[in-house]
Amino acid sequence: MSTWLTKGEPVVSICCATFNHVGYLEDALRGFLAQVTSFPFEILVRDDASTDGTADIVRRYAANYPHIIRPVLEQENQFSQGVRATPVLVNLAKGEYLALCEGDDYWITNDKLEKQVQLLRDHPGASMSVARTVSCEYDENRRLICQRQYEDNGKNLQEFDDLRSSYFHTSTYVIRSDLYREALNKYSKLIQIGDFATRLLLVADGPFVLLKEVVSIYRYTGKGMWSSMNAPQQKARLIDVLEGYYQHLDKPGFRKYFGGMLSVNYLWMFLRGKFAFNNNSAYANLRRFMYFTINYGIPGSAIANISDIPVSAMGGILKRFLPDAYWKYLQTWRGKFRR
Repeated sequence: MSTWLTKGEPVVSICCATFNHVGYLEDALRGFLAQVTSFPFEILVRDDASTDGTADIVRRYAANYPHIIRPVLEQENQFSQGVRATPVLVNLAKGEYLALCEGDDYWITNDKLEKQVQLLRDHPGASMSVARTVSCEYDENRRLICQRQYEDNGKNLQEFDDLRSSYFHTSTYVIRSDLYREALNKYSKLIQIGDFATRLLLVADGPFVLLKEVVSIYRYTGKGMWSSMNAPQQKARLIDVLEGYYQHLDKPGFRKYFGGMLSVNYLWMFLRGKFAFNNNSAYANLRRFMYFTINYGIPGSAIANISDIPVSAMGGILKRFLPDAYWKYLQTWRGKFRR
């Protein structure tokens, strides 16, 4: 604590969104408070009306560290009303940089912020700094088992094409505040701003500079909005999100990228006999699949992700579940599909 610099405006705003994380949040807060930096930083913790005592933890830490922790305690759950946490925190943040970490994840190095801020200062064209993380989950005895480190290509600067094969978890992000606010102001009313959209919007403004160290733990609990869904539900949700990106994100190269992703995700659903979903009929979904496949093809790299289901089975499945008129319509376009 004697190393903290708390005078003046914070250089970094740590933004922590939490909801029903009573068993996890203290790990996150301890990781924030352990940071050794040459600059002042603040910690913004927003609890979205938790029902398990999480808010009490936020109050206690804010009372113990009032000079560094700023609590935001919602009285009614805002997510259920369509309000997402990140834009709220970003608008409250004072720092030149934003560091993100949700309440069930945590940092494991005390020099994370110092190193990532220095990387951004050394690379003024970079939009944010990312690092490596390890995924952990609980076994049947409630022991946290950490086995999977997310892989990357090791390049110092991660460009748009690199993000197709490399994944960087939100808990490692240190972002230039002005770029993120600009993106949120432009797109937050048009699309859902999650970690996927954040990566895409920011890389369009500059590459990510990589800190080649493991700095955080992604704690997989299976209780999150995404992890609590089964695979078809996740795909249906992803298609909804991608359709929004395709319509509204006007960055160069994005429409081709989203078009290819949509073609393969519609295919994934069809191969499992799911034709009517997202409040759309089988006809509507087939039309969208054909549109994206004809115009953008099915990326070969994406096909590998559904290799557990033979692609050749698609025809038989479609013929079985679709009316004859649509089967004949599909056959008309058969030779036009391309990869």
